Amino acid sequence: MNRALLFLLLTFALVLPAQQDDRVATTFPFEFRSGMIFLPVRLNGSPPLSFVLDTGSARMLVDRALAKTLGLKATGHGSMQGAGSGRIPVESIENVAIGLTGLDSNGYEISTADLHPLQASLGEKVDGILGYEFFRRFVVTVDYAAKTLTIAPPNAFHPDPSAQPVSIQIREKWAFVPGELVFPGAVTVQDHFLLDTGSSDAIDHPIVTKLQSSTQAKAA
Repeated sequence: MNRALLFLLLTFALVLPAQQDDRVATTFPFEFRSGMIFLPVRLNGSPPLSFVLDTGSARMLVDRALAKTLGLKATGHGSMQGAGSGRIPVESIENVAIGLTGLDSNGYEISTADLHPLQASLGEKVDGILGYEFFRRFVVTVDYAAKTLTIAPPNAFHPDPSAQPVSIQIREKWAFVPGELVFPGAVTVQDHFLLDTGSSDAIDHPIVTKLQSSTQAKAA
């Protein structure tokens, strides 16, 4: 079955204050472009915006210029690790309401950042990113074959009878699962792998990079 069941921090979700609009599961289609999941998201009742669903993002993000256009007021300043080696400045916006198809959820802290470099690298419009805090509240089922997303609070989630549970480790707001890479020959690698729906690569691991470099060197 071409389906990923992401069980992220269910016990944490149970201790959050219950919200009337968070109690029922909702299923809706998503767009799969450039190897990523794009969703229509509303912030504080805004028109639908183009957000990436990213299990590898420790923060919720919105483009800084867009936040100003929407009248979202920053209440704090800080920095976060960028895609390269340096850090990038961010501002924080508190108590933001998020709306998706069939779901309204309140009380999020969202950081602002310049997302234009990301848009340029993807060739796609990216208004924001749904990250860790969203997964902390809900069970999210991604059906890649049907291109549908199901979002449910933990008490409304009912797993498929054929689903198999996988243990997850949370490290600094990143979710890791145990796995094994099997390469041609006798090479196998057992490790914990980051669940990252915000990456267009199927697998990233140092051993893969090393083997690719070795193969390219031999081909040259």
